[in-house]
Amino acid sequence: MSDDSHSNSDDDINDEIDCGWMTEFKKLEESYEEFYKEPPSTVKLYFLFIDSGGEAKSIKRDNVKLDKNSILTKDKIIDVMFRNNPAGSMTEKYNLKTILQYNFTIDAENIYNVINKDDYQNEYLRKYSYVQDIKFNNTIKAFHSVNSLFFILKMERKGDNHTRKCRYTGASTGILAKKHRFHKTRRILGKKCI
Repeated sequence: MSDDSHSNSDDDINDEIDCGWMTEFKKLEESYEEFYKEPPSTVKLYFLFIDSGGEAKSIKRDNVKLDKNSILTKDKIIDVMFRNNPAGSMTEKYNLKTILQYNFTIDAENIYNVINKDDYQNEYLRKYSYVQDIKFNNTIKAFHSVNSLFFILKMERKGDNHTRKCRYTGASTGILAKKHRFHKTRRILGKKCI
């Protein structure tokens, strides 16, 4: 009989415990879910094509998926660069000058400090001089759309520098001199041989 009274007291204790706070906590936690850091899955790419005069000729935008480690591989970058060449790229050649990576990795606690900072220095921007694998670090979920890569490409300047074979013959005009003629390749500017 004492076992029955003991089980009844356990039921009474469970009835008295209010589990509503757990439900409220879960609801509150869901509202802050956007402020937790997660690995980004996509990134925006911007291509700025500059003509030989230094003026922007065109800007293209693309989105690309990152791999499971939030890395954009070198091969994928090269593939996307070829896909986004401007029209007429057969006659115009662009050289990659810079890649800028913007990875907004701020912590939720520091957002207010960054907003109110007057002498804000951009610690989230990184410069690359050549194509390589680029890793994006964990970012607050609400700021995933801010993560970007900027490609600055400049048109190759066409000059009138060509290479021409120039023949130089020795001063003597004997059979041996003709046999030992030599040829040199010289760079020419305009139409003169240097």
